[in-house]
Amino acid sequence: MHRFSRLRASSGWRTPTCRRGIFGPGSSPRLKRNWSRCCEVQVVVLAGFMRVLKEQMLAAFPRRIVNIHPSLLPKFAGLEAWKQALAANEKWTGVTVHYVDEKIDHGDVIAERKVPVMSDDTAESLHARIQKVEHVLYPEALEQVLAQLRAA
Repeated sequence: MHRFSRLRASSGWRTPTCRRGIFGPGSSPRLKRNWSRCCEVQVVVLAGFMRVLKEQMLAAFPRRIVNIHPSLLPKFAGLEAWKQALAANEKWTGVTVHYVDEKIDHGDVIAERKVPVMSDDTAESLHARIQKVEHVLYPEALEQVLAQLRAA
């Protein structure tokens, strides 16, 4: 069983999903309110979302929106961070799980893990190694977030 599936099953929480447009421009404020209310959303988990969240969404889920980024933030925010790390001749890069705020790839860090940059790395090989770390770190960080929410 995939680690996210185990986390979902063990949390006892329902895990609805939505497409990107539900909180986008032109979407109905009523739809947004009803979606979060009917699903009793406790935490919003982003992965590959690639959109800047608007104030309305941030206000609806303060310190309850979590994202993952393929670098050790604040270094290499934005797109294709692994390519940025290679271009900067870094010895280390990594993965950051963080709470989302109004800035891009910014917010309080929940968890980080280093990934070495090898001398023979290509963008593809480094990205693949980073993704392996992401697949382990994100569920671990989400377990931490869920435990904190349960305790509150």
